[in-house]
Amino acid sequence: MSPASQAERRARLQSLQARLRDSSRANRSDVIAEQAKQRESAQKRSTAHAHKLAKAERLLDERDMRERGEDVERHRAMHYTIEENEAWEKKLEEKERTRDKGMIDFQDLAERSYQRQIQQLKPDRAAYELQKRAESQAASRELVHSTPAAVASYGTHAPDEDAVDRLVTHLNHEHDQIQRRSRRREDDLDVEGTYINQRNKRFNRKIQRYFGEHTKELRENLERGTAL
Repeated sequence: MSPASQAERRARLQSLQARLRDSSRANRSDVIAEQAKQRESAQKRSTAHAHKLAKAERLLDERDMRERGEDVERHRAMHYTIEENEAWEKKLEEKERTRDKGMIDFQDLAERSYQRQIQQLKPDRAAYELQKRAESQAASRELVHSTPAAVASYGTHAPDEDAVDRLVTHLNHEHDQIQRRSRRREDDLDVEGTYINQRNKRFNRKIQRYFGEHTKELRENLERGTAL
């Protein structure tokens, strides 16, 4: 056998060995990934089963307490931690603060909408501190020195793409809400008409919602007088 043939066979053998190693490595990675997936799935199933079992045990305990004539809510409250109790009280305070307080005007409605949007803001404290530090350093190089609290930039701020996307999403959501509320509805022919167009109909409905219970007696008196 010639030296060229031996070199060719040796090169082919090395190539086959390299392909075999790559294939074994890929198979090993696939096996590890599949095992991890199965382990995660089994863990999720066991967690869900544990939650269901705990819920079933709690329901059985509550049933037994009711049969013995015990107060279930009192027994449940005795086992709350301080953190859980504080979180529950905070939730009740937030619910009381945001609940419907009865008749409101458009100014109160705008105030509630503003406060709700403020709570949804997620300010970037790190970016704010970085920008404030950069502006303070730029101001320190000027002839007139200012305190950090007095440093202000006007017309130079450029929001990032995430902030622009959030603004566009919010505006689209508000537009969809307005379109959904103001979509044209078919008139009910059995109801007496008290409006001249759709805009007047919506206005009358808002007036009725805000002041209806306060003008109910007056409207009834007017209707009785008109009937007479």
